[in-house]
Amino acid sequence: MKKLFLSLFVFPLVFILCLFLGEQYFKKKFKPGYQTHYSGFDIVDSLVVYEDYQTDVFGNYVLSSVVRDTLKLLYNQTNCSFSDSHTEKSIASVDGIKQILADFCMLKQNSKTQYPFEQYFQQLSAQSTWTKSDSAILQYVEFPFNSQGFRSIEVENYPSEKIKIMFIGDSFAWGMSAKPYYNSFIDLLLAKDYQVFNFGIPSVDPIQYYSLCKSYLDSIQPDLVLINFYEGNDFMNSKRIHAENIPHEHITNAGFFESSPEGIYLNPAEAYAYYAQLMRIPENSLINQFLGKTAIGSLIWTQTHPKTRYQYTANLDKEKSITYTKSYIDSIGLFLDTKEVNYFFLITPEEAAAYNQKQETIRFNVAAIEQTFTNLEYYIPHNLKHEDYNQPKDIHFNNLGSLKFANFIDSIIKIKLNVE
Repeated sequence: MKKLFLSLFVFPLVFILCLFLGEQYFKKKFKPGYQTHYSGFDIVDSLVVYEDYQTDVFGNYVLSSVVRDTLKLLYNQTNCSFSDSHTEKSIASVDGIKQILADFCMLKQNSKTQYPFEQYFQQLSAQSTWTKSDSAILQYVEFPFNSQGFRSIEVENYPSEKIKIMFIGDSFAWGMSAKPYYNSFIDLLLAKDYQVFNFGIPSVDPIQYYSLCKSYLDSIQPDLVLINFYEGNDFMNSKRIHAENIPHEHITNAGFFESSPEGIYLNPAEAYAYYAQLMRIPENSLINQFLGKTAIGSLIWTQTHPKTRYQYTANLDKEKSITYTKSYIDSIGLFLDTKEVNYFFLITPEEAAAYNQKQETIRFNVAAIEQTFTNLEYYIPHNLKHEDYNQPKDIHFNNLGSLKFANFIDSIIKIKLNVE
């Protein structure tokens, strides 16, 4: 009789309680009625648009005035913290802006010379006099974002004996995943006493690389232009407009997402609504409607259906992507040839690529690279290994990878410019 009682009443109650507790738990992680694998996109109750970037008059994606002006006034350089919580909350964490400020703030307050840039800074600080170029480095350490919106020294044609380099790229040039950030290969090149203007911005592409050449080359008059092409996402998946007030992406608490999913620009709220709709569980059957009522049901539906890629809905196939990308790469080459300036491309291999699985040395997609860079000068480091990337967290270089890449670039520059 007791066993029958347990079977009829206790076990069902325990099961219902477990379902209830499970539902409460999953509701904190997943929104009922939506897929639970968002591929970098989250369903949120209230959309927050972060103020990390804006587009300049040339259409270039650059750091916003909040970063380059407001933070300069409000960041406490004594205790390396924000003096205004509202401003801090307006900046995202994923691109490292807050960490960069902290790293350079701490650099000024310690006397360590563990890393090359620390040694360089200490030696420079100890000098009794400084050239204008030296002062630009000290100003960069004081606040590592310039007035043009880049993590760089100020853009100016400094009189200097140093080799002047205009460096263009994406999050690799930005220095993502270096710890501290001044262990990035760009800062390591500064420590080698090159005058480096860094135009690296996370998530940009060859359209911006071309625009940056046109926008800033004459202001710098560099000895050498280096364009860093990341094999992982610089092959452009979709066409976009490059113009002022039309950012190619929106950075929000729902994630980073494209602003023109169908080739037409959408503001943050419109773009969020577009992608959120793609994440909805379709109500085209009674079972879908039933599962979509709860977080647990939505999780079950998600696990039994293909993953949705939300980001590149205006997608180019592989061949069209290479052709479209090549058109901008060729435009860069033609423009720099016309300006009679030395330049070359650097190819950063994709660590996570299928052809690199279980390989000790990182390889690259030979066919795609050769097809894209026909008749253009490019260099690829062949000594990179999986241990040089910040795996498994992301696809960027760790300190070892940054050092290898900096030394690789240094060796090419010396050969290219016949420097001892």
